[in-house]
Amino acid sequence: KGKKYQRKRNHINRFRQNHPDYTVEPLTDENTIDAVMLLQKWYADRELADPYGDFHMEKAAIFKALRDRKELDMEGLLLKHNGKALALTMGSPMNESTFDVQFEKAIDETAYVAMCSGFAAHLMEKYPALQFLNREDDLGIEGLRKSKLAYNPVMMIEKHWACLKEAGCDY
Repeated sequence: KGKKYQRKRNHINRFRQNHPDYTVEPLTDENTIDAVMLLQKWYADRELADPYGDFHMEKAAIFKALRDRKELDMEGLLLKHNGKALALTMGSPMNESTFDVQFEKAIDETAYVAMCSGFAAHLMEKYPALQFLNREDDLGIEGLRKSKLAYNPVMMIEKHWACLKEAGCDY
């Protein structure tokens, strides 16, 4: 609610006008293949646009998370239009009040806001005590940072890395 979210509501309304019969469904064993196909297209498009981009680690992580989502206590949603997956989001509860959104991918750029809104609504229904969504690191990507700031975050925490001095750091 409120004027500060008017642009987000406009994006959602535009998406709904262009995709009036879209659906949002929980990620299941039955529709995992749709998520895999979406991810393959997303990474193929990015690798084509930026052949030297460093997508390997993220790609490995998301495919492992998708495969092992039950053991990792992760859940997700697929946004579909005409039976085709347009967006995927996955995450896991951190505690009673906070849910960690670890992955958001969409092959239709307009689907990101609709997916985020749909996931938030789904989570609020499933976890009534939920107060916060942690949308994780923006990786220093300007567009991603701008998108996250548009949600007027309550707080942002600086990320740090640590390792044992004698072990050395390989990242």
